[in-house]
Amino acid sequence: MNINIIDPATGKVFTQSIAEPQPAFYDFTGQFEFSDEQVRAYIDRMDWSADVKAMVYSFTKATITAGKVIIKIGRKIIDILFTVLRQFPLLTFGVVFGYVVGALIAAIPLIGTLLAPIATPLAILFGVVLVFPYELRTGELGARISAIVDKFAPLRT
Repeated sequence: MNINIIDPATGKVFTQSIAEPQPAFYDFTGQFEFSDEQVRAYIDRMDWSADVKAMVYSFTKATITAGKVIIKIGRKIIDILFTVLRQFPLLTFGVVFGYVVGALIAAIPLIGTLLAPIATPLAILFGVVLVFPYELRTGELGARISAIVDKFAPLRT
């Protein structure tokens, strides 16, 4: 079966051949935990620039056509991301911790403006690195990520 991947930014269509997905795949990709309004509100609440918010929201519009079925693949990926963020608050805390540390470094007069572009991503990474091993040890994060990847297996060539 051919799938058509549509770039939401350019409208360009890419075609790829895959095996026919099972009906469970279509069920999985068609069910969302968050409504479109909730996703929009969640993105709007993020402390990001309007350009980044627009880019993330446009990602939710990415689709794949498998036969006669339109799959909202971008929307599904964002839905999974928000679900994981809610289910693993420690990991979310690690990211927020790193962001706050980066913002504090940026607030240092003179030096902060020089260090912020480097320090903020490093602080976020450090926050994640602190928490990630704990989340993996509990087994839930690793199992959850593996389960998500397995559900997208029909899209492999």
